[in-house]
Amino acid sequence: MKTSHLEMIAAHLNAPYGDVVMADDVAAVLRTGTLASIPPGLPRSVLFSLFSECAPATILSAAIGAGGSWRTAQALYKEIVASGGTRVSAWEGAA
Repeated sequence: MKTSHLEMIAAHLNAPYGDVVMADDVAAVLRTGTLASIPPGLPRSVLFSLFSECAPATILSAAIGAGGSWRTAQALYKEIVASGGTRVSAWEGAA
């Protein structure tokens, strides 16, 4: 069975917490470009670290797999940074 980039991201982000973020959560935020696409709570907080925890190529592949694009991923990145998240030079260099 092939593991999707969405599942890989969820598993990676869940490593310190247990099953908090689901692949569907990752898909929703990358498809829509906003954390507001999932309910407030721990999954949203964990997804706040998406860009600092995952490689740009993996994030972009997951975004496309979720029906999003580079633009939706970039919108999500900008939202996270504007909300106090860490700037990620690897993502900014890829953009």
